[in-house]
Amino acid sequence: MPTLRRCALASRAAPALRSPPRLRTLSGRLAPCARFRSRSSPLPSIGIETAIPAGSANKESAMPEQSTDQPGRPAKALTKSDLAHCTGTEQVYRHPLVPHIRYTDGVQYVASLGEAYWLLDKIACAQLEQRHAGQEFQLWTLTVSDDYSADLVCTDGNGTVVSAERIECTDFPLFEIKFYVTDNTILLPSEC
Repeated sequence: MPTLRRCALASRAAPALRSPPRLRTLSGRLAPCARFRSRSSPLPSIGIETAIPAGSANKESAMPEQSTDQPGRPAKALTKSDLAHCTGTEQVYRHPLVPHIRYTDGVQYVASLGEAYWLLDKIACAQLEQRHAGQEFQLWTLTVSDDYSADLVCTDGNGTVVSAERIECTDFPLFEIKFYVTDNTILLPSEC
């Protein structure tokens, strides 16, 4: 088995978790916002330590300010050049809604800094459908347009489209990102 390497960016401290916003439903009750519904839960068998640089007052100040490499996009900490540093993984996370689906450090990095847990939910929940579960390998591509709409397409890696979905509005900071799904694990192409 090849040696797993740590995503170089995973050693940065994650921003402090904030309380999820609550939305009022039609019946007047408060419900958590869907964007914050899923959080990662690391598998207990593999540990990881988060390093906070000396002199940091809190976790938020440990994360450097970055902007996207696309003009006109919201300023977020996720850039396409950051993803090239994600090679291999030291920790595997279990998806909270679909427990048999796992994902890597790089995918956790994208979900956290790109505020894209919704994207992980879509990919993981799709694995419950027969058309996806029967695929040994899947290539998921999210392509964001200038008008902030997006297309999420799943192929079998040979160009055959398994599913496609139009997303009306997203604030995902990159114009395009790809994920592989194989052996019930979601990973970035650079982590293979």
